[in-house]
Amino acid sequence: MTSPVCCDNGYVECHDAEPLNPTLRIWEWTARAWKNYRENRASQKTFNLLLEHDDYLLQDIGISRNDIYRLKAQRVSNDPIVELQRLRRERVRNPTD
Repeated sequence: MTSPVCCDNGYVECHDAEPLNPTLRIWEWTARAWKNYRENRASQKTFNLLLEHDDYLLQDIGISRNDIYRLKAQRVSNDPIVELQRLRRERVRNPTD
């Protein structure tokens, strides 16, 4: 049994295609898991590098050590580095000192 599938590979028309092969699904899942692992590993390395700095330097950057620990422990949906940049921008706009 075939089902209509719209292609995003340059074809304008939809065509009938067989359902995805289970082996292909396994490879796609593996590729997604590997990509997520690499991104997570890169974020952890960045966090560890940031934690090597002293509190004064982190304050100059606009983040605190607690921000790093909190984001490191959380599974944020978007990039944690982007989240740190957002926190920094908020603190620059609204200083608490």
